[in-house]
Amino acid sequence: MGGSGSSPHPSLIPALPFCRIRLQAKKADPRYPKKLGTFGDHLRKRRLELGLLQREVAERVGADKSSVNAWELNYHQPALHLYPAVVAFLGYDPAAVTDDVRLGRRVAVRRRASGFSQRALAERLGIDEGTVGTWERGNRQKVSPRVQRLLTQWLSRQK
Repeated sequence: MGGSGSSPHPSLIPALPFCRIRLQAKKADPRYPKKLGTFGDHLRKRRLELGLLQREVAERVGADKSSVNAWELNYHQPALHLYPAVVAFLGYDPAAVTDDVRLGRRVAVRRRASGFSQRALAERLGIDEGTVGTWERGNRQKVSPRVQRLLTQWLSRQK
């Protein structure tokens, strides 16, 4: 038997200590969010993908640099008047919902994405501001079929 004598199989030589192969993988950038759970996570991911500074994002969306920082840290959400510009920067609305979600929720999400307050949407549709809030909260017993039709039509025009 040739070999070292200590191995029961002298022809088998352990390869690992002599292996010169090095396994390499890209490390995840710690600046990226681990998961996209909040509006700020989506914003930070997009900013880093584009290689932009917070002040550059602020300039693009018409906000202050400290606002972008607060959004990314999930301290605040963008003001309604800035929301459309931020959604345009992202290229999508992270709060978007599908058609199987209740109508009131879809109205609320679309209203914010459009930059409208409840009052502004109510004025646009010719209904009471409280009615919009009632509908968004899901209290449909108080909302007439006419209002439901107006909200449904408004949603279909927003797509």
